[in-house]
Amino acid sequence: MINVAIIGVGNSSDLHIPFIDAVDDFKLTHVLERRATKENSVARSKWQHLEPFTVINDYNDILKDTNVSLIVITTSNTSHYNLTKEALKAGKNVVVEKPLTPSSEQALELADLAVEKGLILSVFQNRRYDSDFLTASKLIKDGKLGDISSVESRFDRYRPQNKGGWREENVPGSGVLYDLGSHLIDQSVKLFGKPHQISAIVQNSRQKGDLSVDDSFTVHLHYQNKIPLIVTLGASVLACFNDQLRFKISGENGSFIKYGFDVQESQIKAGLNALDANFGVDDKNAHGTFTNSDGKTETVETVKGVWIDFYRNVANAINKTEKLAVDPYSAALTIRLIELAHQSSKEGRRIDIP
Repeated sequence: MINVAIIGVGNSSDLHIPFIDAVDDFKLTHVLERRATKENSVARSKWQHLEPFTVINDYNDILKDTNVSLIVITTSNTSHYNLTKEALKAGKNVVVEKPLTPSSEQALELADLAVEKGLILSVFQNRRYDSDFLTASKLIKDGKLGDISSVESRFDRYRPQNKGGWREENVPGSGVLYDLGSHLIDQSVKLFGKPHQISAIVQNSRQKGDLSVDDSFTVHLHYQNKIPLIVTLGASVLACFNDQLRFKISGENGSFIKYGFDVQESQIKAGLNALDANFGVDDKNAHGTFTNSDGKTETVETVKGVWIDFYRNVANAINKTEKLAVDPYSAALTIRLIELAHQSSKEGRRIDIP
């Protein structure tokens, strides 16, 4: 059994708890909640079905507990580096919310430390297990689209007013490119590898709040493949559509288009158990379509989303029965591409990636 301590009790933690609960190898034993008292605890209120677990105010108490094998960090981006480094030095395996750190230099340091210590360090790239991404991946890998010429992948929404919170403050790792962009870049690198060049526009499109904090982006990843490939990644807060575009992919043999977002987050919020047969199943009305070179269109059934597989893989990696899927070096590359996207936007030019 892998005893788990979760750090933080905010909204992010709610996306981890259902899978820590559902994977047989895990047992939640500790929660770091700095403001908790014997009488009042957010963790005990939200996760009473997982008790008994110990609510701790001091991180050092968790680090010193030899029974804790895995620490899951769900706090703000600026805290990731220090919390992760301390955990690794204490001999703990770690899962961190994305991004791993605000800087690629810090991320590489942590990756090297994990290797040195022989520990698992992974980043919660749950969107690798989205239904829409798994569907697009299957079409590409099966060769149905032929050699790929263009990909558009988007996380758009309509949010004309600032939401507030640290993600909209001028601190390292804030802004939507570090938030949603971490997922979109990771997905692209998972599919196509490291790009050869990058160009980007990163901006505050609402012109509200701190204008140095981005709320929208368009990032182009350029690949010099058999035929040139451009992957366009985008997020807008001023996209007022009933059906938001998720994927548009074109290749030599045809094109695929998919609208609507993966359902797993909304299902978690609705209280659906992660082991329910309907968990991760896309609405049939939201399935994508493939159009071949003759103009004939067919519906493509969406592959079931399986965020739980992220945590199953982490458990297997800790038990040394499977290779870690989301390794820290891939996480560091994602952060480096975010840094280069910001540089490209600031300098107004395409940047070569060594």
